[in-house]
Order: sequence, then structure tokens, then C-alpha cells
Amino acid sequence: MTWYAPPKDPPGLLIRQGGTTLCGEVVSARRGTVVLKADGVETTVDLSRADSVTPVPTCSGTTPTP
Repeated sequence: MTWYAPPKDPPGLLIRQGGTTLCGEVVSARRGTVVLKADGVETTVDLSRADSVTPVPTCSGTTPTP
């Protein structure tokens, strides 16, 4: 028997931009921007202003602060 199920929490991106840290599930990406969903809220991030972008296994539905 084999059981397949999606992960409990989808992978996410941790983006640091100035003094702000955002972590969320990637909803969509376009040239130079990404839309993250965290705690049910979608936020568009301009990647040209990002200091770092790190893939993470989960954000646990929260947006951490630095």
C-alpha cells in the first residue's frame, strides 16, 4: 500500500527587505515580483528591493519579524 498526501504546510519563501521580514506561500510570480500569502493575506513583494530571498520548508502560517 502507498499513501500520498500533500505536505501539511506548503513550502514558502522568506524575504528580507530592509527592516522587514516576510514569510509566506508563493501564490504567483511575475517579472520582478512575487505574491506571498501569509496568515490569509496576500502581499506583493518587489524582488528588486529584496536583500535576500530564501526558500524554507514552512512558514507555519506566520510572518516572522527580524
